[in-house]
Amino acid sequence: MKRAAPLPSPEQDIAAFRAFVRAQGLFRSVMEPYFSRFGISGAQWGVLRSLQRAEDEGLGRLRLTDLGKRLLVRPPSMSTLVDRLERVGLVSRLRSAEDQRAKEIALTPIGRKLVKRVLRRHPAQVRTVLGGLDRSQVRAFHELMNRFSDHLQSLDKNARPDEGSNHDRRGNGR
Repeated sequence: MKRAAPLPSPEQDIAAFRAFVRAQGLFRSVMEPYFSRFGISGAQWGVLRSLQRAEDEGLGRLRLTDLGKRLLVRPPSMSTLVDRLERVGLVSRLRSAEDQRAKEIALTPIGRKLVKRVLRRHPAQVRTVLGGLDRSQVRAFHELMNRFSDHLQSLDKNARPDEGSNHDRRGNGR
């Protein structure tokens, strides 16, 4: 019979938590300058990439609430992000065919072009960010992040399964 692995000590938990918080901050400090070269923020990239994925899925456009669910972002913050992207011509708001009160968000041709431009360079950036890990470590990291995301989702009453743009089980990050 297999013995259950012992639980980590409180000290190990705190050390792991602090390492995660530090890595999250470092990740942002590496990625924000990358996205700023394209004139956008990481959060704006999340919106653009989600809309591009919706197009790939045949949806074409998304309601603001659906976009927020995919990105795990609350409506007020989502509106602010979309407002900024709309002002610079990367997205547009269209009336929903099903519900005239609802607005749907879609990429504009300029937005589509920017997404393609970022995606041409994105694999190299991802490789740079993960460059400190070998292939087996990347696979293990991916598995651990999925497990951690699943756990956090179970704790978050507002999260929906498989709707987070950063939680792609195939490994196709943002």
